Amino acid sequence: MRAQSGKRVEVGGAYLSYSKMPLKSGQMYEYQAEFVEAEGNVIVLDAPTGSGKTLAALKRVIDRGVSAIFVYPTNALVQDQLRAMKQLLEKQLGLKPNIIGPDPDTGKAYRVDEIEERMRSTDIDLLFMTGDTLEALSASTGGKSKGSILDLIFTATHKSGRIRILLTNPDTLYLAFIGKYYRHGRISEQIDTFQTIVLDEFHLYSGPLLAKILYMINVVRGNPSRPSVELIILSATHGDALRLLIDSYSDLRVVKAKPLNQEPKSGRPIRQKSICEVRVASGVLSDETKVKEVAEAIITFYDAPLDGQTPRVKVLAIFSSVYFSVQVTEAVRRILKERGLESEKIVHQIHGLIPKEDRLKTIDDLENAILIGTSAIEVGIDFNVPFLIFEALDVGSFLQRFGRGGRHQECQMIMYVPLSLETQLTSKASFTFTEFVELVHNAMDELPSYADFVCSAQANRILLSMALAASHLPDFRHRKDSWDFDAAVNCYETILKSNAHLKIGDLGLATSIGHIPHKRLERKMKDPVVRSMIKHGFLRGMSNMVMVRYSKSMLNSQVPIYATVDLFDLFKMKGYVEPAEKHWERLPSRIRRMFSKEDPIFIAEEFTRPEYPRVVIQDDARCRKRPALYKREKCHLKFGNKRLEDLGEKILHRRNIVFHWMSLNRNTDYRIPRLFVDGEQGGLVVGEWSFVAEYLVSKRTGGSTIQ
Repeated sequence: MRAQSGKRVEVGGAYLSYSKMPLKSGQMYEYQAEFVEAEGNVIVLDAPTGSGKTLAALKRVIDRGVSAIFVYPTNALVQDQLRAMKQLLEKQLGLKPNIIGPDPDTGKAYRVDEIEERMRSTDIDLLFMTGDTLEALSASTGGKSKGSILDLIFTATHKSGRIRILLTNPDTLYLAFIGKYYRHGRISEQIDTFQTIVLDEFHLYSGPLLAKILYMINVVRGNPSRPSVELIILSATHGDALRLLIDSYSDLRVVKAKPLNQEPKSGRPIRQKSICEVRVASGVLSDETKVKEVAEAIITFYDAPLDGQTPRVKVLAIFSSVYFSVQVTEAVRRILKERGLESEKIVHQIHGLIPKEDRLKTIDDLENAILIGTSAIEVGIDFNVPFLIFEALDVGSFLQRFGRGGRHQECQMIMYVPLSLETQLTSKASFTFTEFVELVHNAMDELPSYADFVCSAQANRILLSMALAASHLPDFRHRKDSWDFDAAVNCYETILKSNAHLKIGDLGLATSIGHIPHKRLERKMKDPVVRSMIKHGFLRGMSNMVMVRYSKSMLNSQVPIYATVDLFDLFKMKGYVEPAEKHWERLPSRIRRMFSKEDPIFIAEEFTRPEYPRVVIQDDARCRKRPALYKREKCHLKFGNKRLEDLGEKILHRRNIVFHWMSLNRNTDYRIPRLFVDGEQGGLVVGEWSFVAEYLVSKRTGGSTIQ
């Protein structure tokens, strides 16, 4: 029996006025034209999802005739935006792009020696550069190093009057920043030739990642009072990070799109009307009753007539839990199979555990499909869906997920939201779009980006590790690490000077850290915590990756799929561990380069409800009062599956740096990596997030980190 429906609410459409600035096809919106012509070295563009932020940034770059670096927080976003940019350049701006890197449509990676020939028949270069694409280009050039590939591409495309757009992620930018690539000096010189940096989807940066990306970019920009590089920031939601930007950059300009509730004489809709059914969610959806309820709602939408329309995706569903989305997917497939339909061709899923090789790259081949997933769907593909179901507990997730529907046609929605929002939404039958957005902001919490951490004394270890990593001297003969500490101190002082203007309210980075004498700086850099961050890749995010083989049934594949996942994602799957040697010849070459035959591989059999391990720590484990390396023999994982316990302990030992946060609980920000302590209060915050946890404790206790 279907669950009782919630209250129905109508949300009106949203419109934007055209400007007089022409495009090859149509005109730019007023806010886009204002942005293109805005003066200033730091510009924040605040506009709703789907309103044309990328087009505005492209137009500004091209009109000024400068090269630009577009940075996206994930590889998936880089690829999605490459495809979008290609279309915008061709259809809206009348330019033929030269894509360097795997083509987003064909997957073909052109050889480096073809670049100059292709430049003669194109107008602008799109450099698609991530770790994965550099691997693909390396394979197509006989195994040249990533640094050699970057140097060849940068050199070949550096022509007077030629605009280059580099699309990349923070990892690739960071590795270039610290000189990890071969020919790093030449690469750094080339990066200095880009006059604009664009940070897209800025709301996805938080904590340590927000700190690192700003520290890096401010060094690239040069003297804060006379920067040589323009900084552009794009997002639909900004939160506390906007205050950091306003307080830090004296020449900041904010351009904000102001959607209208009525269609203007010269303009067009950016959102159509939405008919929303509002249901209460007290927390993340998880129980079996909700699985059945949601599955039946999806089928009801799937059966609804559409007056002759045949959309690519008919029903889109977005949830917060991988396990819940998988359970809903299986429930919907069972119902369709009972009808004699080929459910595998109808129902598709996108979430963090789907290997990138097996993810849906485009919706062009779908027809009347059902797409179910998690936050991986929140940004990227431009959906045109008539039916949407989603859950959201914070402002950012709500606006991103709500924005997936109603972009091109009226949309019927079911949304699971907190009681605080449900109460206000059901107070009347209809809202204008601007009323609706204001109400959402007032009724829901906003996930913090921890922007104040960026200016704290606790962030100093990130500065230290960046400077020391840039001064790494590899000793291949003796296979041990060494550093040029004098160079590291100089690099640190450069980073700090370039970021001295960062502040939020009364908290400033320069004053929080203060002056540190040369010798004391060197001692701080020899801190085992700082050196461990570099050695185990805290700033690269690979220290907790594990090989996995997915069964055919898990991904509806014809053959088993090999991939890599985060260790803690293994606790969301049922399976067992084998030595990689048994699978070595079947592993993709990129995975073989990352691991050895002696490493374990997890044989996944099915997705299951997460059962996370706990950690047992003893009194002298050295991880209670501040982030520290723990003694391995004093800190152990406790889990029902002994093999997974051993595997998890190996990865935990790689992470090693932890902070025992006594007040940590299940309601603490889910983005903070943690292990709950067995038999004690709180849990261990793992890796560089431990510095954020220490800062939050210090802020609450007036400077002390002892609870």
